[in-house]
Amino acid sequence: DPKEYIHMYFIEDNDIPQLLYEKNRRASMDRRFNIDEQIVSTMKAHGVAGLFIDPENALYSLSSNQARTSPRHSTAFHRCHLSGKAFETIARSLAEGVGVSATARIQNVDKKTVLLVLAKAGDHARKVNRCLLKNLEVTECQLDEMWSFIGKKEKNLDPVEKLHKILGDAWIWVAFDAINKITLAYNIGKRTLPYAISLIEDVKRVTKRIPDLFSSDQLDQYTKALLQVYGSFAYPTRKPVRVDL
Repeated sequence: DPKEYIHMYFIEDNDIPQLLYEKNRRASMDRRFNIDEQIVSTMKAHGVAGLFIDPENALYSLSSNQARTSPRHSTAFHRCHLSGKAFETIARSLAEGVGVSATARIQNVDKKTVLLVLAKAGDHARKVNRCLLKNLEVTECQLDEMWSFIGKKEKNLDPVEKLHKILGDAWIWVAFDAINKITLAYNIGKRTLPYAISLIEDVKRVTKRIPDLFSSDQLDQYTKALLQVYGSFAYPTRKPVRVDL
């Protein structure tokens, strides 16, 4: 009933305490906010006067963590205008290898929407992997890389784009658990030693110990990366030699 919320001013409009009181009263009526229990108990114990015992904390401490949290918060759906079913359908389509343009046509959505889903789903999957992939027992780890390109192929880059080293040929480095069918680590970059080392370091981070077997396509970078990440210096034991002077 609207009459339930009728309120009469008891202090002049230009009085600061009155404005503070009105701010808190309206916030308490707004269902988007959960008023702190301490403020509620103070109001019950002291009435309206309780609001002015500590007005700075009581009336201006309505921080974002006191607002009602959306059920989509901390998920891939957060701040996305799509329904959960539509989001999942687009994400599954991309995961099955369907291109961005083809997915947009099939789902009857804009291409930018598909790219948004791709970014959000990929970022959330990375966070989930970092949370779940820990202390894994890996028997066989397969190392492989796949060629692709970002923006345009390397041969079509102009001199300025080549200097930036962002567009052009790119390799997707993948470390795969062949027994448990788990992608242990991945990396995207050039086909150079630093990216190989970064891949092996990620494998070391998620595994409990060094895998029993590494298999690859005999790329030279893998051998050097494995030695740098897992290798250690071995000094042979020598017996003292007697020297007669």
